[in-house]
Amino acid sequence: RSLASTLNTNKQKGEDFRGASPNMFVSHAPIVVAAVCADGVVLIATHPPSPDIMSDDDGGSTEGDEEETVRSLPSDYIGPLRIHPIDSVGSAIATCGWKADGELLAKKCRTLAAAELDRLGSPSPSFEYGNLLVRETAFWLAQREVSAARRGLSCVGLIATAGSASTPGFLWLVDATGHYQVRACSVGKSAKEVNQRLRKLDFSTDSCDTCVEKLLELLTGQGESEDDSSEKDENDGDDEAAGDGWKLAA
Repeated sequence: RSLASTLNTNKQKGEDFRGASPNMFVSHAPIVVAAVCADGVVLIATHPPSPDIMSDDDGGSTEGDEEETVRSLPSDYIGPLRIHPIDSVGSAIATCGWKADGELLAKKCRTLAAAELDRLGSPSPSFEYGNLLVRETAFWLAQREVSAARRGLSCVGLIATAGSASTPGFLWLVDATGHYQVRACSVGKSAKEVNQRLRKLDFSTDSCDTCVEKLLELLTGQGESEDDSSEKDENDGDDEAAGDGWKLAA
């Protein structure tokens, strides 16, 4: 192929990626939330008590092809088993998106961790080890996204890795665009509203148990501040349009 043809093709691909919308399997999935606290990292994966968007009932109307596609997902898509261990030193991943793809992503993380174990022996909990794991995972996701032979995965991951006594743990958001270290993050349905509230919370001095309580209060709406409540009242229409979201089920 000529250089001009290659450049034109790459330019078109870049324009396609810039105009891409968020993956519908991730944006419609039950919310996943995680946070780094004083003695570790907390991962929470929710599931709705009644799977309305997965319902087989065709009595209600749907808008657009995306809603119809999500409605047609298999019933086992919504299960709570979306937090997977990665290695023997405490690393774990919480996946958000299509459950089958999430299990494939978790399996790849375990494969990468096992390869590191074979190469260097048992890894010691550290930022370097966690950064290596998430970097390789993000690279693999990106390779699938641009591959002509394999499809990209309809999921993202929140990966937690163990640290040292001074820094008990690390948290990364990983997808096909890269890996991003975060102190707290949520992904999935209604994640935008939850992330706005997470930015106002500090978990750095909280134990894991306290952090879990705060996150559960946040997810059930009991952890709203006065500013959040007033902002919600002003944007009732927007919240309703965004979907009255997931509900936390025991």
